[in-house]
Amino acid sequence: MVIYTDPDPVCPKCGLHITAKYDKGNRIINKNYPVKVTIYRCKCGGLYRTPLTKFMDKHCNYTHDIKKMGITVTIL
Repeated sequence: MVIYTDPDPVCPKCGLHITAKYDKGNRIINKNYPVKVTIYRCKCGGLYRTPLTKFMDKHCNYTHDIKKMGITVTIL
């Protein structure tokens, strides 16, 4: 199983660099590939998940590549 982490996490609430890992959350990519993302907890009490926006849109289960393939297939 792949675990995604953020090399330099910053709290979105207060802007401090986060050093403490809190937990690992489950994500399913492309509806069949389970991965884990690291969850960090800041001193201010905020939680921060490792973003996967480089690969997929927020609140989406499909990667950018899979979405492009779907558009190409419908055009053909």
